[in-house]
Amino acid sequence: MKKHKKMNSMERRSVMDTNHKGSNLPPEEIKNIQDHRITLLEKNYERLSDKVEASHTKLMEAILGNREDIANVRIEVANVRTEMLGLIWKIPATAIGISICLRFLANVMDKGIHLF
Repeated sequence: MKKHKKMNSMERRSVMDTNHKGSNLPPEEIKNIQDHRITLLEKNYERLSDKVEASHTKLMEAILGNREDIANVRIEVANVRTEMLGLIWKIPATAIGISICLRFLANVMDKGIHLF
């Protein structure tokens, strides 16, 4: 169902004039009413055009802001990857170090510590 726009008093008067007295009005008056309606339509068009332009500007700003955010996230991910690659060699080195320490402790437990 189509929702109708609320008309102001001037629009209501012009609609009432043309609906009720349309055939009784002189041609100049009908032309004036039609010109008035055209003027109202042009004003509505300009107002809507301004709203659309403002919405478009806001949308473009949001899109550009999102692009910057995405670029920042990509940079952060690249930094994390670099850090992870820097840590990869430390994991096996730590495992080897722990293994050596455990073997040493196992040998000490088996043979005991002989300081003198």
